[in-house]
Amino acid sequence: MVQHKLFLVREGVMAALITFSVVVVATNAHYIFITLNDTLFVDGFAAWPQDSPDTFSLFNVAVAGLTILTVPAMLLIERLRRGAFTSMIIFELGWLGTLLILWIASASNTVNSVRFLLALCSLSLNKRVSVLQSACRDVRASEAFGHLAWVSLFGYVSALFFLSYKASQQGKPVWRSAVSETEFHTNFTVPNFNENAGRQDPEAVKDQDPTVDPQNMSYGYPANQPVVYDMSQPQLAQTQQGQPQAPYAQVPYGQAQYGQPQGLPDQPQPQAQPVQAPQQAYVQPRQQI
Repeated sequence: MVQHKLFLVREGVMAALITFSVVVVATNAHYIFITLNDTLFVDGFAAWPQDSPDTFSLFNVAVAGLTILTVPAMLLIERLRRGAFTSMIIFELGWLGTLLILWIASASNTVNSVRFLLALCSLSLNKRVSVLQSACRDVRASEAFGHLAWVSLFGYVSALFFLSYKASQQGKPVWRSAVSETEFHTNFTVPNFNENAGRQDPEAVKDQDPTVDPQNMSYGYPANQPVVYDMSQPQLAQTQQGQPQAPYAQVPYGQAQYGQPQGLPDQPQPQAQPVQAPQQAYVQPRQQI
């Protein structure tokens, strides 16, 4: 399931990346055409036509053109040749990571380079200058789609790297396999936690001691916690006449099996001290004179 979803996400991200690249190329090409052929005066000075295109526009065209050339080639080679190096996850992470860095640099360079141009476009007196407004629309579109390109790439590259690293930690190295042929798993577990710790088999306990109710042995319980026993068993129901039935089996201390309750150890009885008879006082009779 994760493999199928990741493959669909991969196809969607690649298609969106190609679309964004086409838009960036078109908008920057139109911006370069305007700045090289139209005339624009700012405070009496001729800002356009320029002698050479702006650096940010050329860089945007180069990054978008590189994406258009390589990404469809990766998808095409994967379908025509199975097991090609361009389909390996390690190559895909490396190349898409490189494109991610280039797109971040392109979007950042565009933001820093067009501040003055966008400030001119925001002035109310320049709202009717069609050439300037057209250039500003191209710049804003290039900036927006450049950010969308690196955000989508960042999400896919991060997810692919995380799933691949988790699979390698589980003893399944997938770096040299293709995304469409890799089975990813997302069964997360808490470290040093065993969900069956303290759990006992009721049937095994019942075989060892038939007097124990199996429902009390489903999970371990703390020490000094009373255990409910089935008093319908004949060995527990036999008690001396006139005494109440004890909730535990009366087994002498030290002779019970594992898991079987036992009585308390015999306490030594205090020895009675012999009582000495009081000595009778001797009274000497008084002599008569």
